[in-house]
Amino acid sequence: MAGQSKRTPTQAVTPKIIGAGFRYSTYGPSYDPGPPYWVDVGRSMAGKFPNAVPQAIWIVGEFYGTGTFLSFPGTTTEPNIFSSFVDMNEEVLALFDQSGIQVWLQVEPGDASMEELIKLMLEQYGQHACVIGIGVDVEWFHSDGTPEGRAVTDEEAAAWSPWYARTILSTGYS
Repeated sequence: MAGQSKRTPTQAVTPKIIGAGFRYSTYGPSYDPGPPYWVDVGRSMAGKFPNAVPQAIWIVGEFYGTGTFLSFPGTTTEPNIFSSFVDMNEEVLALFDQSGIQVWLQVEPGDASMEELIKLMLEQYGQHACVIGIGVDVEWFHSDGTPEGRAVTDEEAAAWSPWYARTILSTGYS
């Protein structure tokens, strides 16, 4: 077929998702106004940007001593992880599921094992459709008690990423 040019398939352009929202921790506001308030905040923030998806960074582990205190019950032998007797997040995450708010669960790990923290977070909240990722607050990563933690190395991040993926695959969390 002389004279005809080969056609190459065009690749679909995947639009980038723009997330806009807020960060929450139990030590941030002087009181918790409740789940509907946080849905409204997420929607309001996302509404300021065209096509933005409402998102939140939801702190579920706060720096405590040399480790982290989780705002939900959990069982571990890790000496630097402490857990609440009550779940302070379930109600709001359930409403986020229903409302289309996407959430990054975040911890301030101190010297606690990130692999163990990831496992505990996914065991507790992996069933929630709103949970789209996990964050590490490096300000408190191996901190000496001040918000001057150390940077995560490429090796550490690479070790957590496959572990996170294996956890999702082996437990069925998504």
